[in-house]
Amino acid sequence: MYDDFNSLEVTSLSDYVAELLERYWMEGGGGFETPPNVGEG
Repeated sequence: MYDDFNSLEVTSLSDYVAELLERYWMEGGGGFETPPNVGEG
């Protein structure tokens, strides 16, 4: 039971983090690669 719960939690957490990172990057605050519109302001 714990294995299934762990798998589920990790999967949903990964998706959650991935979505957060994607939104953060699309907002122009990404530190990994700066979107083209960041250095224009």
